[in-house]
Amino acid sequence: MVAYKALQKRLPFTCHVTPETPSALRGDPGRVHQILLNLVDNAVKFTASGEVAVRVSLDWEDSAAALVRFTVSDTGIGIDPEQAALIFQPFVQATARRRGSTEGPVSAWPLRRSSTS
Repeated sequence: MVAYKALQKRLPFTCHVTPETPSALRGDPGRVHQILLNLVDNAVKFTASGEVAVRVSLDWEDSAAALVRFTVSDTGIGIDPEQAALIFQPFVQATARRRGSTEGPVSAWPLRRSSTS
């Protein structure tokens, strides 16, 4: 779905999983999917040219747990520093405007710092 949107905009969309990243983990796959889809969808939506990339890497691992990092990067319009602080508030809508556009809210979906750190 998101890859198709990137293709329509002629944006390169890449995903790289480092070899040391575990292929199976216990957790909340629905929540990871929801957060990642939201971030990637916004990256494609607000990138007019350049690229969107997803990287998955292992931060650390021991016998009982692992920390896997998902990084979404793009060459889009970005977000004002003042609005970036609002992303972690319980319910806030940030507005992104493109020149000549009346594009509405970026996201009405709050991110939890613990889910995205």
